Amino acid sequence: MKSKMQSLLKRQKQEKGDEDLKGAEEKKEMEEALEPQPSLGRTMKGWPLKRWPMSSKRRWLLRFVGILFLTGGMAAHYFYGRPKDIPQEKVLLTYTCEQDASYTVQLHENDLFDSRTLGEGMVYSSKLTESITADFSASLVPSAPAMLGADYSLKIFIVGKQGLETPEEVYRKEFVLKEGSVPYEERESIQISERVTVDPSEYAQIVNQVEEIIGATTDELFYLEFSGVYYLEADGVEKEETFTYSLPLPMTAEVPLYRIEKVPVLPGEGSISIPGFATVIPPNAVTHPIRTAIALGVFLLLVSLLLFRSPDHRESVHLHVKEILRKYASRMARIKEMPSLEDKERIEVFSIDALFMLADERQIPVLYWGEKEGEALGNTFYALDKNRVYLYREESALEAKKAATTLEVEAISEKPEEKTS
Repeated sequence: MKSKMQSLLKRQKQEKGDEDLKGAEEKKEMEEALEPQPSLGRTMKGWPLKRWPMSSKRRWLLRFVGILFLTGGMAAHYFYGRPKDIPQEKVLLTYTCEQDASYTVQLHENDLFDSRTLGEGMVYSSKLTESITADFSASLVPSAPAMLGADYSLKIFIVGKQGLETPEEVYRKEFVLKEGSVPYEERESIQISERVTVDPSEYAQIVNQVEEIIGATTDELFYLEFSGVYYLEADGVEKEETFTYSLPLPMTAEVPLYRIEKVPVLPGEGSISIPGFATVIPPNAVTHPIRTAIALGVFLLLVSLLLFRSPDHRESVHLHVKEILRKYASRMARIKEMPSLEDKERIEVFSIDALFMLADERQIPVLYWGEKEGEALGNTFYALDKNRVYLYREESALEAKKAATTLEVEAISEKPEEKTS
């Protein structure tokens, strides 16, 4: 009888101890739930700014984006943002040149015209024409005094051609009337002028002689040509510039009346230059985006290194809970007061997905206890059934993952090495 009483008292004490242990666990959970959330900022020794916790995945993503902007900006700066030297000739001297001519027609004595000399732009009689006087001029003006010289000549050309659509040359006769030169020395400009008088009837006789020789008549071109070459030198660099001006003349034996069509004056220009390079600076429309990309890359790298850090255990739990609340906010309900769970069987799962799977199968809601939005006290999520409560604690899940990883490492390290034969 005495032994039965002792065993009964022992059993009662054991039940009381279990109840006290269960009550202590519930009290501990409540205390943990009411503990303040971990601070998201921590001041590092020697660093005046707070370093905020961030998951390794996000910190590496931030660094990757920063490196991407930095390397892309530097590559763009290397190829497009630097001043470049491009081949460009260095001009030592520029100059302008111009050729022109004027003429007058001298007539035989006649009773029709008061003057025996007619000016330009008129219709002339071949019968009354005694001679044609032409005044040629040529000039070259450099941008600065330079070594200048020239050789020139005055010639008459008679060219016989055959054919209307595509005339082909049959013969060419050339007669040098004058030749001259300008001494090669340092000058500010060159001015050349020459006068020549031509009797067209003399050259008409030459055409008749040629046609008798070839036994055929041709269409003739009869013109005066004033041509030559300028010699220039600047900083030891020499250059030659040629010039030509033609004045058409009539073949008076063939046409009773004629006109002289002058070629319009066409000023020319040129330069003396040497090979060189010119520095081209990229425009702001190119450099500003490149600098912005580099600055953004450096900023992101500094932010990831100096303002963010790896979270500790409690911060990791808090960050994971916030991620769960953000991801599954539409599938959970927040309650302000936690109901009593003493009479319910407690089943703890180790993933939030498992909790939602059980809740979906039993068509029960998933709850979390929080005084305000974005906060889950105790880092715990519940699914309440009639007789059971399914719960997921983020801290327990992290500890389980850590323990599983430790066991895997120990198992790998204790695995015996295979013997090689």
